[in-house]
Amino acid sequence: MTRSIAKLAPALLAAFSVAWPMEHKATADELDRAKVEEAIHDYILNHPEIIRDAIVEMQRHEQADKEKAALAALENNRALLLASPHQAVIGNPNGDISIVEFFDYNCPYCRQSAPDLASVLAQDKNVRVVLKEWPILGPDSIEAAKVSIAARILDGGARFQEFHEKLLAIHGRANRTNAIQVATSVGYDSQRIESEIESDEVKSTIAEVAQLGTTLNITGTPSFIAGSRAIAGAMDVNGLKRVVARARQECKTPSC
Repeated sequence: MTRSIAKLAPALLAAFSVAWPMEHKATADELDRAKVEEAIHDYILNHPEIIRDAIVEMQRHEQADKEKAALAALENNRALLLASPHQAVIGNPNGDISIVEFFDYNCPYCRQSAPDLASVLAQDKNVRVVLKEWPILGPDSIEAAKVSIAARILDGGARFQEFHEKLLAIHGRANRTNAIQVATSVGYDSQRIESEIESDEVKSTIAEVAQLGTTLNITGTPSFIAGSRAIAGAMDVNGLKRVVARARQECKTPSC
């Protein structure tokens, strides 16, 4: 029996037991394994819909188990998601709702979402965005992330938000060189940035986010988390507003 058949068997048997006519009285002969298997075979041929119903039921249970596991993972890692010392925050640091974004400076969809996210932050002064550096698109992304983390270490306030948005808006691939150029354009000292790039804090930040992404089964960028929901892929202004509104309805404390 293959794994898929084995997984289906309990649901199939349950469906068959429900479908089996209640008035049927089993005899000793009918309890013989061969006869029971033949009866099941014939019944399935005559009622093929029970296969469909069993598959649907199995898929429903599997999806429910996945959602339960994902929710548990979010709850177990909420402190790291929202209050890690290794993270940057843009928007209102004391906002009533938090959105966590896993991003890569070379991700085209992160770049696509960036102006929309900036627009939401400009319109709603109570949104807090937690940025998780997840440089998964090659060595250039890693180097750009190191510069970004160094900038956050030196000044994680309004200057960092300006740097972050400008780096996402550049043409071509982000890398160490142009990330430092963007940093200096908003007022960072390039020598101080360079001195932090290979620091333990930078390494710890990248390692923590990588572990968190793996634990939460995040498979790409951008990925957003708000309340108990994880949303994969770029969102426009309206999509982001819906996420914020839904999270506000769900969450009763700033820790959400």
